[in-house]
Amino acid sequence: MLCPKCKKENTATVEVCIHCDEKLTLEQKPVASATSKKSVTRNKQIKKTRPTPIHHQRVSNVDRQPQETLAKNEEIVPLSVNIFIIVGTLILPLIGIIVGIIYLKRPYPEAKKTGRIWITLGFFAIAVYAILIFN
Repeated sequence: MLCPKCKKENTATVEVCIHCDEKLTLEQKPVASATSKKSVTRNKQIKKTRPTPIHHQRVSNVDRQPQETLAKNEEIVPLSVNIFIIVGTLILPLIGIIVGIIYLKRPYPEAKKTGRIWITLGFFAIAVYAILIFN
């Protein structure tokens, strides 16, 4: 199916153009090739028995706003969680590294900053433990 905006080809099952996110209408039909009446009938029978494949749409704009909206006074990383992860990281540094990596993938700058702090603290705790053990 051709997109009316960018004139690029899309699969017949998508509702939005995978190239420019333009909404596709049902009136736009894919170009049919010249086939015999028997093959058209046979194809209709095959289509009835086979489930339609699922086509995943490609995300074209990676910098979209996060879907969940926060109140102005709501914290992204609550203080209690921050303290719990810091104490946990000092006891078991792997906690800070793993949770820090998870928070780095969040779309909020405050969460990314907190994730970097936890990862840094985790590696710092590993270094301190290594010095204490090997000296």
